[in-house]
Amino acid sequence: MFGSVTIATRHREFRIAGAGWEHPAFRPHVTISVDDRRELDGVAPFAGDLVFGGEIWSK
Repeated sequence: MFGSVTIATRHREFRIAGAGWEHPAFRPHVTISVDDRRELDGVAPFAGDLVFGGEIWSK
């Protein structure tokens, strides 16, 4: 799980705009997961920058 000030700020903007919320313990984050059944005991968390494109909205 990677915390992000940018994601937390965007989340706060949605809340201020009236978005509903039912999970008070939630922390805005990015999680990337693939279940290929490998042992991950010795894997270190990614320490680089995550660079994403703009938001995409659809209905």
